[in-house]
Amino acid sequence: MGQLTAVSNYRNSEVVKHYGGMTMDIALQSTSPSIGVISREHEEAVRLSITNMMVGTSLYFDTPLQVAQAEIIAEELLGSYDYRQLRLEDVWAICTELKEKEIYKLTPARIVKQIHEYTDRRIARAIQLSQEACEYHKAQTGESNIDKRILGSARQPERSNEIVAKNRVWMQQFK
Repeated sequence: MGQLTAVSNYRNSEVVKHYGGMTMDIALQSTSPSIGVISREHEEAVRLSITNMMVGTSLYFDTPLQVAQAEIIAEELLGSYDYRQLRLEDVWAICTELKEKEIYKLTPARIVKQIHEYTDRRIARAIQLSQEACEYHKAQTGESNIDKRILGSARQPERSNEIVAKNRVWMQQFK
């Protein structure tokens, strides 16, 4: 995604063809690294990608963003710990949501507000998906009692109390 948006020069035709149906759920399931991880080695490429996506998105509105304004948004994303966890797919999903909203004038403040709202919704959705996966696993194993599940797990040996007591006695020898 970064290579596509870095060379797109504000023309998102290749990006739209490849990531046209990007949503939050698809971005959550993506296996690509976050912008924070990518920026360790290729910070300029990430900054350019985000800038191009923001400028390309602003072309849908009355007043397009200037490159300097889009760079401010890229700096905000790369500078904030909360936003560095996002992937480029998430940034594209944010741009898609911005295009679909009834906004007539796009400003950097409005984009940052949309990023904040998206991040909050993304965290809530990730928690919900994790809980659903846990419930599904419980239903598959047929155990709802936590003690039985712990005893049945590979991490909990049957003789755990004996092992703990043996280790205590052994450690007492050296005090």
